[in-house]
Amino acid sequence: MSSVERLKNFPPALNFLILSYNNLASIDELNLLLGLTSLDLEHNNLVSVKGLRLPPTLISLSLKSKGLVSVKGLELPPALTSLNLCHNDLVSVDGLDLPPTLTSLDLSSNSLVSVKELDLPPALTHLYSRGNKLQRFSKILSESIQSLNLGYNRLKKMVNFHFPVNCTKLELSDNTLQKLQISNAHDPNLKLRDFCLSSVAITTLRDIFPFPQYLTSFSICNTNIGSLSRILFPTGLTRLCASNIKVTSLENVEFPPRLEELSLPKNQISSLANICFSDSLLELELNGNKFTSINAIKLPPKLKKLD
Repeated sequence: MSSVERLKNFPPALNFLILSYNNLASIDELNLLLGLTSLDLEHNNLVSVKGLRLPPTLISLSLKSKGLVSVKGLELPPALTSLNLCHNDLVSVDGLDLPPTLTSLDLSSNSLVSVKELDLPPALTHLYSRGNKLQRFSKILSESIQSLNLGYNRLKKMVNFHFPVNCTKLELSDNTLQKLQISNAHDPNLKLRDFCLSSVAITTLRDIFPFPQYLTSFSICNTNIGSLSRILFPTGLTRLCASNIKVTSLENVEFPPRLEELSLPKNQISSLANICFSDSLLELELNGNKFTSINAIKLPPKLKKLD
């Protein structure tokens, strides 16, 4: 199917319209579907959004994988809450005017080098910009943000980054990240509890300072950190995973007092002699290291699982 004509003959009660995986090059009279609330135009041949007239009732719009190189001229309905522009060829979001009602924006898998020019609406709760070419992210985000994904970019430093207090999901993995500094890490209202970093350029955990103080789970893997010693972890941390980060020793490591799960696989640890684990520890994972002996290991009294 290469075009859709006479949409005015569609049922007036139509709420959802899915036209994905076609060869549509043009769609006329979309604005005549006055009951439409959700429109999916994924994987078509609509290379331009100029002249695309959308129903004013629309609340969800997907323009995924259309080969778009520009969003200039895209007129969005005033009540739109969800916009998906992922897997296009966008190098800029200049000219994208977002309605104040928007809660979810997906810009993933484009070629964006900056989103500086984008005016984010205050109602936004989910922002996805994974798999772009962002080298800097200095946007001041609304406290309404609940999920932020900036993985697979080219971010090197995030300094004095104000973290939205309502955000519970943060993804920064697979960047060339060398430093992360969260300016409000001690804010008791922060809701972030689970933080994972993978495949970043950080070489010491001191470059993540300060840690969000109310984390309960922290994971870092596939980096060249090499040491966990003399790091002040959040006291409420119950899970710590440090996989394939080239740790050779646990000497001088101060484990959090409430730690229940410690995972240290695929490192280069050869001895656990005289290492003091938290008494609260229930699970300990050490596979893929370089142990030659398990003598002198002091296992915590509550340990239930040893791998």
